[in-house]
Amino acid sequence: MSTGTFTGVPLAEVLERAGLRSDAVEVLAEGADAGKTPSGETHFARALPVGKALDPDTLLALEMNGKPLKPAHGAPLRLIVPGWYGMASVKWVSRIEALTAPFAGYFQSERYIFLESGRTAEPVREMRVKASFSSPLPERASSSAPC
Repeated sequence: MSTGTFTGVPLAEVLERAGLRSDAVEVLAEGADAGKTPSGETHFARALPVGKALDPDTLLALEMNGKPLKPAHGAPLRLIVPGWYGMASVKWVSRIEALTAPFAGYFQSERYIFLESGRTAEPVREMRVKASFSSPLPERASSSAPC
């Protein structure tokens, strides 16, 4: 576990300069890394809904903690998606593409998905609540015994 401060260019600025298609529904980021899948070797790729891609905090990072990114952290270019699980922050970005249909790549539809009983599988995206807070029961509130 660690904390880093990333700097770079908002993905929204790059998309604006490139002329994002008005019919785009997602923005795909593909990494230079690849992994074995049932259909062969596939590049790691994840797509963001256009709204998240245009969020001013979604970043194409060039630096971490004021220094150029190192290869282990995704150099030369890494996508940073605040508030989303780490697999959305694609390392070693080699391609960005606007998509007019939802992405169904292996690492978005077969892996890194939420499978919940009675629901359709969905890609892992926003971080979910991992803890809850509550007040002690009234009879325990004044007790010095551990809860």
